[in-house]
Amino acid sequence: MGQTIGKKAMGIALVSEDGYQLQDSQSALRCIVMCVDGIIFGLAGVLLMNQSAHNQR
Repeated sequence: MGQTIGKKAMGIALVSEDGYQLQDSQSALRCIVMCVDGIIFGLAGVLLMNQSAHNQR
């Protein structure tokens, strides 16, 4: 879980900050943010990364 075909090929998996599998609510929020981010050409992602202590979206 937590992997698309591309992520699996690269050995990348989405996990929560504590290293566990994403909860459904975290996954849904990620999807919503990605949609909004796409509409405004990546600005939401940049703003969220600037606010995160670990530069995460």
